[in-house]
Amino acid sequence: MLEEELKPTAEEVRNWLISSLRHSCQVEYYLHQLKLGNGDPQRPHDLSGEGNKYSWKVIAGLAIQNRDDGLDFFQDQVLPAITFHRRYQYHHQMWNAPNSLATPDALKVGAVDAICSLLDDRQYQGGTHTFEEIENIIRQNDSHQAQWFWRVFSQMKRRSQPEIKVIDDLHDFPNIGISGEMFSRTVGLTQLVLSSLTEEQGYNGL
Repeated sequence: MLEEELKPTAEEVRNWLISSLRHSCQVEYYLHQLKLGNGDPQRPHDLSGEGNKYSWKVIAGLAIQNRDDGLDFFQDQVLPAITFHRRYQYHHQMWNAPNSLATPDALKVGAVDAICSLLDDRQYQGGTHTFEEIENIIRQNDSHQAQWFWRVFSQMKRRSQPEIKVIDDLHDFPNIGISGEMFSRTVGLTQLVLSSLTEEQGYNGL
């Protein structure tokens, strides 16, 4: 049982769900534009499959990430949720370490996700980055991932960035340019997590 003082407030949960929904739609927008992700069994991005960002174990740790900027708090309360998410999500399994099973498509999906995460306002990654700043980060990357960053970066930069900030209501949000199928699934999963959080965790009015 999560200690009461560490249980996320309704506002923290709502903010986390909005942030997760925006990121998912942003990644799905680029996957749709670049025709990627057909081999990924856990879509829409980050919202389906074991360890997804709508699961309580992830919500419980990441919704409280902004309460304290201390290293001990991050390592004890936040990092376990990040690790759990990355351990079970297919795109992280394919991307985070060299994997002989990773296809070019899966690696490009991983690169799109990583770039979108840098576009996000994530405290543990130094906040929001511009495409120019991301380009400099990629230039300093000499890992197995570098070539895949370059294969998608210029294509992403050439396209209009989706208006993710128009997503501000969990009950009624627009399609910012993802496929109709993924949008329908996203709406369904969002409705499902709202019901689950009300019934199982006592959150009302998210």
